[in-house]
Amino acid sequence: MLVDYCSVQGCKFRIYCEKPCIFAPEGTGEFQLQKYHFELSPEGEYYKFLTDEEYAVIQRNPSANLVKINLFYEDSSPAEQKSSMQNSTANWICIGSVLAFLIGIVPLLIPLYSEPGLIILITPPLMWVTALILAVLVRVRCPESLFGKILLIMYIILILLAVIAILLFMAACSGAWDACFNCECIGSGMG
Repeated sequence: MLVDYCSVQGCKFRIYCEKPCIFAPEGTGEFQLQKYHFELSPEGEYYKFLTDEEYAVIQRNPSANLVKINLFYEDSSPAEQKSSMQNSTANWICIGSVLAFLIGIVPLLIPLYSEPGLIILITPPLMWVTALILAVLVRVRCPESLFGKILLIMYIILILLAVIAILLFMAACSGAWDACFNCECIGSGMG
């Protein structure tokens, strides 16, 4: 029996190593053989074991001279499909991380003269920590995600800038405190 397996036409069907198998005809291009995951046998022939679904097509047509199998094959390998699905999931988690970061900024835009409630004081740090956790999660679960890598680098840079700003503010406050209490005018009897 001959089998047209996707674009590899004229394959011979037979049982090989006690499994249903097709053998590619001589002269089939290397690219096609690699694309459909054919392997080289010790006898020098390219073969491919059939899945249960593919073998079922042959079993439904036992007397046919030619069977076409192209219903069950997808162009990408399972690893590529899994990688694509992981990238898609990683992108959605990154978008959630960016939204959490932006939601954390919104309470800071409320005018200072309004009375700050507890929710306004808690929301920014909570949302920023959530954004950072989501970015780290993407880097751990999907290390090949470029979006996740860039996002985590941006968060690290923002954290470093915040730490530097806090240290500069503390130094400025310390200098102002020292200048205020080390003034020679205090206690000199002026007044």
